[in-house]
Amino acid sequence: MSIAPITKDSIQIASDENNPSDRANEIEKIASGFEFVEGPLWHPDGFLLFSDIPADTIYQWSPDRPVRIFRQPSGRANGNAFDREGRLITAEHKTRRLSRTLDTGEIITLVERYQNKRLNSPNDLAIKSDGSIYFTDPPYGIKPDEEELGFSGVYRLSADGTITLLTKEFERPNGIIFSPDETKLYVNDSRQGLIRVFAVKSDGTLGRSRVFARFHDNGKEGVPDGMAIDRQGNVYSTGPGGVWVFSPSGQWLGTLPVPEVPSNVTWGDRDNNTLYITARHSIYRIRFTGDRAKKTPQRGSQGGNHQGASTIPLSRERRSRSGKLPQKFEDVQWQSITTVISDSPNHLDRNQDCPGCC
Repeated sequence: MSIAPITKDSIQIASDENNPSDRANEIEKIASGFEFVEGPLWHPDGFLLFSDIPADTIYQWSPDRPVRIFRQPSGRANGNAFDREGRLITAEHKTRRLSRTLDTGEIITLVERYQNKRLNSPNDLAIKSDGSIYFTDPPYGIKPDEEELGFSGVYRLSADGTITLLTKEFERPNGIIFSPDETKLYVNDSRQGLIRVFAVKSDGTLGRSRVFARFHDNGKEGVPDGMAIDRQGNVYSTGPGGVWVFSPSGQWLGTLPVPEVPSNVTWGDRDNNTLYITARHSIYRIRFTGDRAKKTPQRGSQGGNHQGASTIPLSRERRSRSGKLPQKFEDVQWQSITTVISDSPNHLDRNQDCPGCC
């Protein structure tokens, strides 16, 4: 277990009344040696699940024991979440489906087709309190000639098994999370370099979207991918150089730097004040102080990559841009980002960064 301290000398802080504390914190690498990790999910029993897509494995990490295999093969699992009964729901690239792992260990298919055509490669998911599953379906896990749909959709799978296409306006939809009150749905696009937000209607469908936030180039690798949210509605999204944090209004607050290119995030630990981060070959965590969590995770609550919390020094600059989640940013430092992301596919298309893994 290695510790990488970040000090005030490495952080830039803006001079306004909204500055966080200047106290330096640490990011901790807790496991490494994997091929490409994704889908972190904290279990109420005190361990972390995460996917290694090329290794076709879901692993289990516990603070007091070595990493062990939780499921293999995994269907090249990507995103993971718990349903209302505490069962594992997984977005699988290889099998192009959403699956549920039963208490008996049996794995069943929830959905693999839309209008009799195979899904692309389900990527990430968020589970609403009514049991419906919202998921993104970019083609990262398949070859171009294997596509049957011709678009990258965002879908809702209702509790009765009905699949509904919610939108196909994205080029590469990826991370997906609900607001704390579930009245909004956030979806980011790895190719376009932005996050969109939708109003969630009473029937579970979506209203019109608007651009919630755009990502700006800091000269680092990475694109919008997995997301998490805190109790106050601050959105945490992976991006160039680390985990980007946005206020509920979409204002960029700062970036949590990560030593490797991050792919996803989730809140964990007993108080859910720790942000767990999957990043290429390793797992990291950042501890936040104070009560930051969105809600206390229970078996069957929405879990997964989308709603969780952590602490690492950030740098900040004004832009002219399942469990308790973090409430505010008073204990973190900020990393400034000033230039704008180009439209180059090399910057924004995850097919360039990690073919078949995102």
